[in-house]
Amino acid sequence: RTELSCNQFGVQLFFHSPGHESLRVRMANVEIANGGQAFRLGRYAVHWHMIGNVRESFQRNCSIHHSWNRGTAIHGTNHLRLQNNFIYTIMGHSFFIEDGTEEHNRVEGNLAIKSVPSMNLLNTDQTPACFWIVTMRNYILHNHAVASRRYGIWLRPEVSVTGTSVNTPMDVHPINIPVLQIEGNEVHSNGKYGLRVFDIYKPNAPSVIRDTFTWRNGKAGFTATVIGQVGFDGVIAAQNGDVVFESRATDVTRWDVAYIYNALFIDYTGLPLADSYAA
Repeated sequence: RTELSCNQFGVQLFFHSPGHESLRVRMANVEIANGGQAFRLGRYAVHWHMIGNVRESFQRNCSIHHSWNRGTAIHGTNHLRLQNNFIYTIMGHSFFIEDGTEEHNRVEGNLAIKSVPSMNLLNTDQTPACFWIVTMRNYILHNHAVASRRYGIWLRPEVSVTGTSVNTPMDVHPINIPVLQIEGNEVHSNGKYGLRVFDIYKPNAPSVIRDTFTWRNGKAGFTATVIGQVGFDGVIAAQNGDVVFESRATDVTRWDVAYIYNALFIDYTGLPLADSYAA
């Protein structure tokens, strides 16, 4: 049984070297317990920081648990393979794509369980997510998001890039970047939302979220606040607290680019709901 440290000051792995392919990290079968450093911005258990392209690097089959400051952060880094990792009991967001410039990262086959609120990071870490994604130009495939106190998967495209990336000479607007591939994810037993698109997402090309299964979340299976040409294909929502799918507004009038296809929505199955953090 892992005992939590009392000083909230743990190990961190910080990978940084400015310039495309300027480092090579092949991290596999590593366990990190009591990692991360509370109240220290950027001191995450694993932090891929402002590298650029890392086509020869990966993080695979690793376990990160009982972290004081997030789990794994992808920050200003592209083409990283983040595959088949396990994260459990994390303060703040578990898997974290940070600024909005990150692209072509492959986040695949990961399991995140129990993201808990942190009062010493961003405001959003007070309502944490197993997966916090700020740009859709990544592969988010076949992951499991379970038992977060608030969100399972939070897709949160910004109007423009944030954080350290505001100093890079790029004109990037995540709110308009189409989905590269979001498919085959399963989201259940989270305190409030299964998969949430918040606040505004209006991609400049048709985008589809595919084959996602949400169940037993405290409030909603799927929620998309204000969206443009976004489709949901092959989605399933069952036994969520208030609604299976909700959306507030769209300015799209074409059914071929804003739609729900091949969906299965089930209201009540008799399964107990996840405890809501808001309760």
